[in-house]
Amino acid sequence: MIELRKMNFGFNNNDLFKDCHIDIPDIGFVSIFGQSGVGKTTLLKIIINQLEVSNMEVIETIDRNEIFYVDQFATLYNNMKIEDHFKLVSEVYCTDYDKSKIIEILKNVGLDYINENKLVKTLSVGERKRLSIALAISVDPRLLVIDEPTSSIDYDTKISLLNLLKELSKDRCVLITSHETDFNDMFDVIYRIEDNKIIQEKETGVSITTQQYERNETKLNLKQISKYKSKKDKRSLFILFVVIVIILNMISYRQIALYFNSQIANSLTESMTDNSLYFIFENIDRDLLPIDWEYIGFYESYAITDIETINNISDIEHVLDVKPNYQLCTTGYFTRYDDIDTYASNVKIYNSDGYMINSLSLDGYSSQTPAIMPYYDNQNILCNGEKLEGNYIDESTAKQFGLNDIDFEYPITITLEVGIPVCMLSRNDTITYFEDNKPQDISYDLRVNDILYDKKEITIQIDGILSESDYTNYYITNNYGSIYMNYEELSQIVSDNLSTDIREEAINLYDDLDEVVVDYVPSNYIVLVDSVDNLDEVASDVENLNSKILTFTPYAYVNEIADLKTANFTNNIILTVVYALIALIVIIIMLYRYNMGQKNKIILYYNLGLNKNEIHKILEYDIRKILLPFIIVNIVLLIFQMMYEGILYSMGQWFILLTFVMVSLVVAGIIYCINKFILKNVIHD
Repeated sequence: MIELRKMNFGFNNNDLFKDCHIDIPDIGFVSIFGQSGVGKTTLLKIIINQLEVSNMEVIETIDRNEIFYVDQFATLYNNMKIEDHFKLVSEVYCTDYDKSKIIEILKNVGLDYINENKLVKTLSVGERKRLSIALAISVDPRLLVIDEPTSSIDYDTKISLLNLLKELSKDRCVLITSHETDFNDMFDVIYRIEDNKIIQEKETGVSITTQQYERNETKLNLKQISKYKSKKDKRSLFILFVVIVIILNMISYRQIALYFNSQIANSLTESMTDNSLYFIFENIDRDLLPIDWEYIGFYESYAITDIETINNISDIEHVLDVKPNYQLCTTGYFTRYDDIDTYASNVKIYNSDGYMINSLSLDGYSSQTPAIMPYYDNQNILCNGEKLEGNYIDESTAKQFGLNDIDFEYPITITLEVGIPVCMLSRNDTITYFEDNKPQDISYDLRVNDILYDKKEITIQIDGILSESDYTNYYITNNYGSIYMNYEELSQIVSDNLSTDIREEAINLYDDLDEVVVDYVPSNYIVLVDSVDNLDEVASDVENLNSKILTFTPYAYVNEIADLKTANFTNNIILTVVYALIALIVIIIMLYRYNMGQKNKIILYYNLGLNKNEIHKILEYDIRKILLPFIIVNIVLLIFQMMYEGILYSMGQWFILLTFVMVSLVVAGIIYCINKFILKNVIHD
């Protein structure tokens, strides 16, 4: 069956065999005898072709898949059940698994008392060696090779085991190694290793009496073989899966979201280039106020505008124009008309053909509602890269009205109810200062103005949606959303409704406060400056003109916010890199520990005749099995996070999703490559 000639082999310049010959018969009980260290195990591995020997003449040999090898430790997979071992060897040797046959085999080797669901690590040395023989019998090999089967077991077990092997040798060759001579009479052939030579001491003629099974290599299913693993392995893979999912979601998703948010912040910061400055007149000179007081009484009553100061502002360097800043609220405006519900506004929306596409009623009690805001020719507002012309609504108003960009293939028309100033009421009043809700000694008698609003229905042509990336106006009263209208058009609507004729039947003037109707004077103004860089300088000059003036820009602390954003982004990048390195180290350690835990399985695979490439592919399936679910679970978790954080319906959802998918694929590839490298070294060892 196997004939080897002129065999020379050694390790590290130390010869084990010099010009040796050995013949292994087709059938019989063969022993290789020798003292410890003479090369018995090495010879077995040469015979079964686990070790390659150069310049050796191979006269005759058999296929590796017709050999079943049991090493001296009877290496099995400790954490796997006995039954699964039979299934595994059946898969490797491409034989059918028959449980009734396995039960009979276990009985024949004296293990019928052991439950097949028991873990191998619970077996004694003798039981493991018997189980290894049972596994060999189940696949019916032509050559059964066992290294030191009688070591580390008691005498009775030795006798029982050798009798079993003798019986098996009647229809196959059973080759064992031993350093004992007490049982030499049981062997048909005996070889002794001595002085780097293989000496045949006994030979008994034998002949082939049975037809042998040959494994069909084309049926070998490495993926199926990889499915046989212990609960401990499955648990370790699950923990590894959970760890890399958590790590990717904690680091990668946060970094992607951080980058996306930084881009939004950049876009908003870039849109904060409005060269406008707002100002109002307060009721009291700010010079008269205590240094610790911050008076904001203009929210409740309007001071008398100083027209002369306004004219002087126009002459300040860098000032392009000064205009009233009208704001027409749809709900929540001031009125004294009892028959007006200021917290309701009916809205009707028509397409270019005059067909009503939506009708709704804004409820100022339950939700925030938009206001009509002016924009000016000298403002730096661009829409899609071009100077803004026409009337536009912002994104929040579009959402409230149920509109999107598709609806604006042609301009649409909106009819809605708004509060429009009709006149002004002037009365006596007293302002008292409070601290901690307690009135203080400081108070002033003054004349204040209240703008009187009436509910009017107006019709506006809307040309499109103005995105936040194009323009963001933070000065929009207390309402939510804006309808941007050219100042000239909005000014005309206001002037068309101004009148000192009020409906006296609907309101009562306060006689005790000497309240009278006066001409309407705008309560706040906007100063258009030649450059956003000159806003602070102009603001200072405006406040110096009149001690009652309070100025503010739409974008207070823009530079500070931009600097803080940049610093936060940099810090997060550093933290992300640190976390990523820590995560990489954790994953490498877990992969190394897992693969090192497969050493017993690797030895078992070698003993079952699988080569390095086959073993590598089998163990690679373990990581492959978790990488695809890893990517899928990551994407699902991402979608849930996006829904929770409200990103799913934002303009950046596809950016985040596609980026995260790409990152997941890259991370999966990195993990696969790291595992492949570790596995290669573990198998090599």
